[in-house]
Amino acid sequence: MPGKAGESRNAMAAIFGGLPPKTYFETAGLYLAGYLLLDWISFVHDFRGLGIVLWSPHTALSLALLLVRGLAYAPVAIFAEILADGVIRDFPFGELISISTNALLGIGHVLVAAILRFTLGRQ
Repeated sequence: MPGKAGESRNAMAAIFGGLPPKTYFETAGLYLAGYLLLDWISFVHDFRGLGIVLWSPHTALSLALLLVRGLAYAPVAIFAEILADGVIRDFPFGELISISTNALLGIGHVLVAAILRFTLGRQ
């Protein structure tokens, strides 16, 4: 039976990108807090009430997380996009459209990070 515990730990580490779950969740929590703060700051002066801003430091934070910590954080990056729209803007286009479009944006950020990681040789 001792082998089963080791296998379980290895499986959990694989799920969390080789990191212990505690480290993964601590990083994810700090990232989410930073993402929400940066999104809120950048959204203070949107263009004519359309939700368009001239800068996106929260997007840069997502790319930095995915490039430095790895694509294991892809679900967290996608969730951050959806969470910020709900918390900061209260889903301005309704839940279905807002969640769908923000999920697509998050997936786009993950794809950009994946391409950059591949071209930079950091798989």
